Amino acid sequence: MSHSTHQDPSDAQINALVQYARAHGRCWKADLCADWSTGRDARNPLLRQLRNDFGPCWLMRFRLPDVLVSGEGDRCAGGDNAV
Repeated sequence: MSHSTHQDPSDAQINALVQYARAHGRCWKADLCADWSTGRDARNPLLRQLRNDFGPCWLMRFRLPDVLVSGEGDRCAGGDNAV
């Protein structure tokens, strides 16, 4: 459930997601949800804002444009967490 008045993430928030996705590979969404649930996202205020403004359900529906994320060869256990 979103409590935000924002309709879309800011460019800075999208850039933070891109950087996170590049660092975490194919399982980036599962990793980010885990970080959100344990508070490990506190290191990045933009990722925390995304969690607070949009939430994990939004994240699961969100897809980064393919041109923004490359080099993803990692395999995920437990499902499809593709960008």
